[in-house]
Amino acid sequence: MDRHSISDIGTRLEHLNDLRDLWNDARTSLLNRSYHLNDHEKALIPILDKAIALIDEHLQKDYRSHIYGREINALPPASSIEGGRGTPLRNRKDK
Repeated sequence: MDRHSISDIGTRLEHLNDLRDLWNDARTSLLNRSYHLNDHEKALIPILDKAIALIDEHLQKDYRSHIYGREINALPPASSIEGGRGTPLRNRKDK
């Protein structure tokens, strides 16, 4: 499989994350100067919100369906692992 093809899950997720970051930066930029926005720019904010939500949903779907996602999602929560994050300090072996 070609590393840069759309069928390569890692590359696709990387590109989708880059696109999400770009849209989020645009949204943040608009919100930071919200008192100077014209009507067109004000209309872009809810569109960007919907686009970011859609890409987040798509990223989560791809992550869950990918073998790494399935394996990671099957792991027990960190708090249930002895000495893991969320374990009370008095119960940790490394104190």
